[in-house]
Amino acid sequence: MLVGGLRFTPAAKKEASSAKVELVEGGYASFDLFEHELVPPHSIASEEEINLVLNHYKITKTQLPRISHDDPAVRVLGAVPGQVLRIERTSDTAGTSYYYRLVARGV
Repeated sequence: MLVGGLRFTPAAKKEASSAKVELVEGGYASFDLFEHELVPPHSIASEEEINLVLNHYKITKTQLPRISHDDPAVRVLGAVPGQVLRIERTSDTAGTSYYYRLVARGV
């Protein structure tokens, strides 16, 4: 992800798409999303961790809840459709819980 000024030139956009770099115009990422108190920590889950979860619940990857590829957390992490995010949530009653979401287009 590359955060820039007001606009990128057409040549920069073309080069970025061929290099699989996301260009973000303006002040989109003017603060650290994960520093906000209401945003739980997100990370890209390892294949080993995904397999453990899928085997435990006897499900396939496509049966996981989805998260849009346009979600701000997904964009900041650089996750692509098909990857799985691990979201760590804490509460006073349940302690720490982990939630898994499949990054998908058109959610």
